[in-house]
Amino acid sequence: MVTSATYKHEPIFRGKARLEVLQKSLLSTLVRDGFEALAWAVFPNHYHVVVSDSKGERSISRTIQSVHKFTARQVNDLDQTSGRQVWHNYFDKQLTFEKSFMVRLHYVHYNPVRHGLVSDAAKYPFCSAFWFEREAPKSYVETVRSFKDDSIAEMDEYVVEPDCWM
Repeated sequence: MVTSATYKHEPIFRGKARLEVLQKSLLSTLVRDGFEALAWAVFPNHYHVVVSDSKGERSISRTIQSVHKFTARQVNDLDQTSGRQVWHNYFDKQLTFEKSFMVRLHYVHYNPVRHGLVSDAAKYPFCSAFWFEREAPKSYVETVRSFKDDSIAEMDEYVVEPDCWM
């Protein structure tokens, strides 16, 4: 699982167009580098993504650096702020226990609800909830939903304004 935040948690990716750039870049770069995104949620000031590396031998760091470099350049060009620091850092956590994995899948898929952006995560276009509910077997969706995510130690405390994605 990877979580990353913008510098000083500024909502640099505010609005649909910028969120689309971030989401597209994140997902396409993961695929390009051989990772599979299992859950994601993208916001103006941070994102979460749960990935799988079927070979189990790749480091995610180059992939994340590539996403950050590309998206920083894109958003700085839009704002005409060449050289502005966009990303602060990221942290990743290898999920080795099934319960931990399931809790984080639930957490990431339904994070837009936690932030108060929507009452149904599937209606937030910058997360995986709609895709997950459509593609995964119903019993698996229900299983993931049954895991409580309030025990995650690294819960995000990012403030996301309700209209940030419109």
